Amino acid sequence: MSYYHKVRTREYVGYDIKVDAYRHLGTALLLATITVGVMLWLDIPIFLYYLGAAGEFIIIMILLFTALFRSQLSESTATILLYSFAICSSITLSLLVYIALALDIAIVVGAVGSTSVVVLAAYLFSGHTYKRINQISKLAIILVIFFLILTLIGFFIFSANPLFYFIISLFGAAIFSIYMFIDFARLENRAFSSPALMALWLFYDIIYLLKQFLMIFIYMFGGSRD
Repeated sequence: MSYYHKVRTREYVGYDIKVDAYRHLGTALLLATITVGVMLWLDIPIFLYYLGAAGEFIIIMILLFTALFRSQLSESTATILLYSFAICSSITLSLLVYIALALDIAIVVGAVGSTSVVVLAAYLFSGHTYKRINQISKLAIILVIFFLILTLIGFFIFSANPLFYFIISLFGAAIFSIYMFIDFARLENRAFSSPALMALWLFYDIIYLLKQFLMIFIYMFGGSRD
């Protein structure tokens, strides 16, 4: 029996999967913040960043594999994946933060501020648009396909041009903003079965949106200095 069904039938009084998902999300964001702080404070060898990137890739592949074959992860497994992904993604995030701080602290402030504005907007407006989520999802799929084609073509033609990565980051920010909107709509309407897995997808949206904004501001500030 899914958590969603339990809430709808009021089998468990006082338990709300939405609250549980937000609790998981808040814990993951706190864990990521601590990990980034530790990575910036300590002299971490470069290979750890590669391990973080490998961990991100493996977890995303697990999620895609389970979605493709419609497998159901247990809540304990989803929780482990959530916090593991929070650590791995924050390790790779810390490298971008380190580069940004070397240029100007305003880059980090601007990226965090921009991400916060998008997250707040997605949260405030998502609950009232759940009926239009199918149309929004179709738009997101179209953008993803266009993004993949642009990336594939541009990588072979414009890979040496920093402007190419700036444009890719802009598309990435738009895509993750839309998916964040969709995931907040699902969460607010309790259209999910696993709180930890729902929190993982939202954390994924937020952390990668922040990475895209960091790359955008790095290009803008780095370009102005050159």
